[in-house]
Amino acid sequence: MAEQKQVSKATAKQDNYAHWILKRLLILLVVTLVMLIIGLMIGYKLGGGNPFRVFLPSTWQHIFSFFH
Repeated sequence: MAEQKQVSKATAKQDNYAHWILKRLLILLVVTLVMLIIGLMIGYKLGGGNPFRVFLPSTWQHIFSFFH
């Protein structure tokens, strides 16, 4: 019975660690996405455009056609 409790505690610690890692990765992903959006808006504004035009599909079509 004591072994079962130790195994249960070890499994719980592993689950907590996995949740901690996943939470940190999710936070990192969200912060990265927000910084990317802010950077795109600043860059578009410095280029002389309206920063909200970054979100228009026509802007992205133009960018993708430039690379093809």
